[in-house]
Amino acid sequence: MVKQQKFLKQLKCCSFLPFRPNFLASIGSKHVSTRYIKTRLGLVPSASYVKLFLKSEYGNNPDLVCDYFDCENCRIWPYRPSVCRTYFCTNQTSMNFKDTKFQNLENHLAQVVLFQMGFTLKEVQYEIDFYNKLIDGDESVCYALEVDFDFYEQCHLAYLEIENWAQWLGPDNYNTKLQWEQL
Repeated sequence: MVKQQKFLKQLKCCSFLPFRPNFLASIGSKHVSTRYIKTRLGLVPSASYVKLFLKSEYGNNPDLVCDYFDCENCRIWPYRPSVCRTYFCTNQTSMNFKDTKFQNLENHLAQVVLFQMGFTLKEVQYEIDFYNKLIDGDESVCYALEVDFDFYEQCHLAYLEIENWAQWLGPDNYNTKLQWEQL
């Protein structure tokens, strides 16, 4: 898309803040800006960021550049989210990202991590509801909980402790997790 002059060369397709699941959110933490909301599910782009993103032409707004992008490369390349791993555009008409199975999986894995850490169904549902409001661009919501990168490190450790993912995910999602691990 840079060669076709659809994206600014200095932005590439990195003019987007991806959701970062809680178990990966501590990686690259020194680059995270206030455009992210730290939730127990992970790093979620703020509603104001989402609104600006939806009004902008993708790949052309320097105000939307990813926190992990250093003007040439991704600082978290081996740990980049699935939306970044699976986004390939070769022309203007194929820029719509339609397959969200890996993104949904990352959300699901983040929820499992919270359950593993002892969170209740009600607490996890609160996180899901808040996440959905943010990605819908609802600026009236306010996150009342304090989450820091130490919490995300605990999430990472909890993720590593889970041995029986098939039990947590079921056979279909477990197979998707195996594919996700190979991205």
